[in-house]
Amino acid sequence: MEEAPKNPLYLKTKTQVYEADTKLHGKIGKHIDLRQDVFSISKLAECQQLIDDAVSVFFKENLPNIEQMGVLLDRMKQETVLRKELAKELSQMAMSLKSQSETLGFVLVSNLINSLYRYSSSRKDFTEANLTVISKHLETLKVAFHNNLQGDGGATGKELMKSLEQLIAKFS
Repeated sequence: MEEAPKNPLYLKTKTQVYEADTKLHGKIGKHIDLRQDVFSISKLAECQQLIDDAVSVFFKENLPNIEQMGVLLDRMKQETVLRKELAKELSQMAMSLKSQSETLGFVLVSNLINSLYRYSSSRKDFTEANLTVISKHLETLKVAFHNNLQGDGGATGKELMKSLEQLIAKFS
């Protein structure tokens, strides 16, 4: 067996080792009392209240985003030269809304938005059929929003997703 060549800098340089602080105290500061300042019952209740508040206004605050996506779709129908750029903007709005809906537990909305994002961001060009599918996504989202469909939307949510998937299959 042949020996590996030796490192010419071996024992000729100084090496310093820095240990990263992986403990929570090291990351947020040693002056923090985790039990009292972060994980206390009152702090956890405060955090839960913030989440509950965000959930309670989710549909009302985000319906304008769905309507704005509808405006972008209308522009896509009228301005054929700008379809790709407008679709990119629509996709970005969808991704932003997907993150929020997923975080707050709106599974149906998250799935609808994810489908819209995947569909609109994967097209190289946009035919009238493609615009119909995008329109159906937005209509389905409006139904979910106007009916405040929580979680996976139950039987209504399943029916909405099934209908949308059939349309996508038809035009893909």
